Amino acid sequence: IGNQKKLLTKVAKEKGYTNLVHFLDDGISGVTMDRPGFVEMIQQLEQGRAAAVFVKDLSRLGRDYITTGHYLERYFPEHRVRYIAIDNGIDTGDTSAANDMIPFLSVMNDMYAKDISRKVRSVLATKRRNGEYVGSTPPYGYKRDPQDRGHLVIDEEAAQTVRYIFDMAGAGYGLTRNERELNARGIPSPAVYSHKKDSCLWDRTYVRRLLKNVVYTGVLAQGRTTKVNYKSKMSVNVPPEKWTVTVNAHQPIVSQETFD
Repeated sequence: IGNQKKLLTKVAKEKGYTNLVHFLDDGISGVTMDRPGFVEMIQQLEQGRAAAVFVKDLSRLGRDYITTGHYLERYFPEHRVRYIAIDNGIDTGDTSAANDMIPFLSVMNDMYAKDISRKVRSVLATKRRNGEYVGSTPPYGYKRDPQDRGHLVIDEEAAQTVRYIFDMAGAGYGLTRNERELNARGIPSPAVYSHKKDSCLWDRTYVRRLLKNVVYTGVLAQGRTTKVNYKSKMSVNVPPEKWTVTVNAHQPIVSQETFD
């Protein structure tokens, strides 16, 4: 990013622009336009506070060719904003032939993102088939094996609570009573235990989800949801027959008999 800022500053000043503001989106995929830096830039443009937008190349604006096309073909011209993509030789302030390549370059950037997504999905599918845990956060009661990040090991402190929940259910405690007992005893909820929240109580929804999760019997059932596509954050449920299930993937916290 430091080198990009130097390049953009140099070119902008050469073209007569000196009052510069940089908008950064470090580590966020260009497939989404819901990026803090990009959103802030558009807000500035809406207020008429900028005359030009400089990027290192077309993909820095975004990799979604539909939305990118909207900004390049409609939004920027209507707001009288000059757009310059340095590496691509694109400059809407002149009649360069390179500008005619914008639609094709946008599609190529989109296809690149799609190809990367396909490769990542393939790698994750292989890991799941090999019995490796690919989730971002281990289930409550487990932690990543320091020697093998794809393997789960028991987090004994949290596992004691998991066993307590199953024992209460086995003794006939309903979800509401289970929830009340956990909160009455001051047992940290999973969100508090993992430091995701400072204050959060147990609730019956999470208790139900925990009691139905086969991971506590040593079984990994992965691929239960999937994204609609590489551009969307929306997830949809996958039919159980298409899940990737690995038995004896890790040490169980409760027996199969207790779980049943």
